Amino acid sequence: MGNIAGASQNSTSDIYYKIFNGQVAVPAELIDLELSERTSRGDHNQQKLNKPRTYTIEYQQSFVHRTIPEWNSLLSSVAQSDTVSTFKCRLSALPYSATTRR
Repeated sequence: MGNIAGASQNSTSDIYYKIFNGQVAVPAELIDLELSERTSRGDHNQQKLNKPRTYTIEYQQSFVHRTIPEWNSLLSSVAQSDTVSTFKCRLSALPYSATTRR
């Protein structure tokens, strides 16, 4: 990965992984993270998040709102890893362009 954008994307995904697996003291509901009830086709992440509607520029530029597309674009094998170290290893093996869709 080697670039700043890739490292930033990895740390963002690490935070979401830890929130969903109860490894940090921040509940998902506290920061408006809501799992989507819609399933995706193929090998994409089954833990997709709903992207809430925004009414202010401040919220549009917030961490949560900006990074939901990155989390949703992960492969299931990465997002549903058993441990943080496995998650990080699988995430770093992906090319940066494969983990972002904008």
